[in-house]
Amino acid sequence: YNKKFMAGNNKYYYWAELYNNTDHTINLSEYYLTNDETNKTKYKLPNINIESKSYYVLLASKDSIKNNNYQFINFPISSEESLYLLKGDKIVDAMYIASVPNGYSFGKGNNSGLYYFSSPTPKSGNNESSIVNVSYNPSFSVKPGVYNDKKNISLELMSVKLI
Repeated sequence: YNKKFMAGNNKYYYWAELYNNTDHTINLSEYYLTNDETNKTKYKLPNINIESKSYYVLLASKDSIKNNNYQFINFPISSEESLYLLKGDKIVDAMYIASVPNGYSFGKGNNSGLYYFSSPTPKSGNNESSIVNVSYNPSFSVKPGVYNDKKNISLELMSVKLI
């Protein structure tokens, strides 16, 4: 699933990280990545395996760049859009990418929730000690996950200060 995202600048590329949280190897050849729900096959992931509990990093650029260390996807990723991981035509994971300050990454915590991380860690676990609080975590009426059918949910924000 999508684990982390980092914004680019003049010095760095935007990147997205996939993490295999299962107990078995996953082959990516049946998966697609897109930032456009109407174009579900925008980028077909390569025919590679991600071992159990392992990471895979994709760099984002509209340019066709070859690099032996990283795979480049064929479209740019920017802050304030969604990134979708699909198997066939079904969304298996999604992440809304909030505005990410330079030098920070944004992603899922090891337990739950989305966070800003002051120490980006591509190809490794998120460092919970580097979480930067930007806002309070919302409380949802359903458990996190991908739902292909419509569901009503409620969202609650609690704060002692103005949000």
